[in-house]
Amino acid sequence: MGESIQEPIAVETALTHIGIMPARILWKQRVYVCTSCGMHHTVYEGDTLFHIFYMTTKEACMQIALNTKTLRWTLVTIEAI
Repeated sequence: MGESIQEPIAVETALTHIGIMPARILWKQRVYVCTSCGMHHTVYEGDTLFHIFYMTTKEACMQIALNTKTLRWTLVTIEAI
C-alpha cells in the first residue's frame, strides 16, 4: 500500500447512477481529478461511520475517507503511479 498521510482534504463529489462519488480532491494547494473510483466500503470506528473510497488520478492512487459525523474528508494513503 501507499504512504500513510492522514491529512484533511477538500473533495468535490459527483452524483452518478451508482451514488455519490469523489470527482476532484484539493490537497496541498493541488487539484487531483478522479479518473476512476474503484472499491467503496464502510467501516465503524466506535460509533462513527466512515465511507472509504479507493480512487485513481493521473498522478496517484488514493484512499480517502468521509467521516459521517463531522462530514470531513481525510486522505488516508497515496501512492504515485
